[in-house]
Amino acid sequence: MNPYIEDVTRRLGVAGFLAFAPDALTPLGGYPGNDDDGRQMQRERDPREMNNLIDDPAYLEVRVKLRKELHRRLANNRGEHVIPYTEKWGPGAHSRNREGSAAARFPDSWLKLETDEGLRDFMYRDEARLRDLQKARNRD
Repeated sequence: MNPYIEDVTRRLGVAGFLAFAPDALTPLGGYPGNDDDGRQMQRERDPREMNNLIDDPAYLEVRVKLRKELHRRLANNRGEHVIPYTEKWGPGAHSRNREGSAAARFPDSWLKLETDEGLRDFMYRDEARLRDLQKARNRD
């Protein structure tokens, strides 16, 4: 596992938080010890063994529910959120430069040009997206 990810996960666990850090390179033998080789190994991953459903509208309701639950569980043993973060309520600012580095595979919906419509869609809360979707379903 990447030493930085391992350290952050350990620190969260020691601080009393639920912490997990999956290593995407485990099927290939795990983190090789340096980031350059790690990036090369990421390119060798079988893209069919991972199916990222985060942007699938069919799972929007589940996504909203799980994000709320994760935020609740990330509190420390006294129910306090001592690390400065807020409940994640949307997809986040994860857009990537379509013409940039291909060190890792990103969902096509993340790849944007500066001129692309929807570049700032991360400001549209999942809860609002879910409410709008439910209203549309009720009209049909």
